[in-house]
Amino acid sequence: MYSIRNAHFGFKQRANKIDGLRNSSFLIPHIDEYIWQGYLIWLETICNELESNQKRRDDIRQLEILNTDLKLIKEKDYYYVELPENYYRYLESTSSIKTTTCKSKKIKNSVIQKDDRYNELMFESSYPFERVNIDISANKIYIYPKDFEATEFFLSYIRKPKRPSNPIDFINGKGKYNHPDGTPAIQQDIEVDSTFQVEKILDIAALLALRDVGNVIDFETQLNKILQISKI
Repeated sequence: MYSIRNAHFGFKQRANKIDGLRNSSFLIPHIDEYIWQGYLIWLETICNELESNQKRRDDIRQLEILNTDLKLIKEKDYYYVELPENYYRYLESTSSIKTTTCKSKKIKNSVIQKDDRYNELMFESSYPFERVNIDISANKIYIYPKDFEATEFFLSYIRKPKRPSNPIDFINGKGKYNHPDGTPAIQQDIEVDSTFQVEKILDIAALLALRDVGNVIDFETQLNKILQISKI
């Protein structure tokens, strides 16, 4: 965890050093919102790089939920599980499968495109070849069996982060306010361990604030520079 109070201090330091923000006055709820937006941009970037760089998982380990046992629901020719309410991004999953003559075994699932489900026989689900095809749609994961029965499903995923908020420093420590979506602000630190990565979140937050006051040129280029540095 990284202290939200320290994060607010870091944001104000950046604002004081940036010409376009130096004379701007940001209330606690405004800073919360910029930090939240910066956090989400940073997190989405990390998640998009997980498949190509597994080291990125270390940056978001506080948000990992591993091997959650989800209830399988059987339909005519497939199974499905409901995604958890706090689901944000898929990591991996396994299924326990068996046949009428063969014992149960746990197989890592293969995420496929719907159009590919029946295109190639060699890519079909298979007990002997230890392949279980799944796809993710809306709030469900669909499991497509071929010659087996699925008995268990375990999901590892990135959960939705808790929204960083700093109400205790608003109006002399007695402040209460709602976020733009109407939810009450609750004191919450940033769920990131690396101070270096939090610095990048605050850089993005300051850049967003600069954009909103109309004093930034080529926002996307500057944002990409920050995100490239965050990959270190």
